[in-house]
Amino acid sequence: MHFGYPIDFGPDPRTHKPESAAPAPDATALPLQKKPMSDTDRSRVYRQLVETAQNKLAKARGRRRKASDAPVRITEARRAVILRSNGRCENPQCANPGEPGDVSDAGDPLLDVDHIGGLAATGDDEAVDMIALCPNCHRIKTLGRTRHELIPLLRETARRRHTDMLRFG
Repeated sequence: MHFGYPIDFGPDPRTHKPESAAPAPDATALPLQKKPMSDTDRSRVYRQLVETAQNKLAKARGRRRKASDAPVRITEARRAVILRSNGRCENPQCANPGEPGDVSDAGDPLLDVDHIGGLAATGDDEAVDMIALCPNCHRIKTLGRTRHELIPLLRETARRRHTDMLRFG
């Protein structure tokens, strides 16, 4: 009691068992597929995501922005890049490209979708300018001594894969 009022310190951490909360759904997560998508379906969905992202970006470009405004982030562009990657690191020099190794609780691949030239340089979320990288390759691209040689390779890889996905089917 404190000044005549009971004090509630919450549950006793020694005996309290927290309720297991379901993780919040990730807005960029692709729905889990019971069977893998065919290349034709992946290409079709990729085209739809890219088109939606481009439409949203076009609308955003028409609005006047203040210098302090954050860049417009387009979820569909990030989803398209994950779909294009097929759950694998898109760095052709990745030491472990074939096996994703682990997935998140939601079943999504543990990949970072990154702007190849940096968000500040491009300013837009466009799938052609983004790439899915495993955490190790993302660190190399961002901080590694070889990043200056890696960035042009990643840019070419993303553009080629983007074009292939749009052309397929």
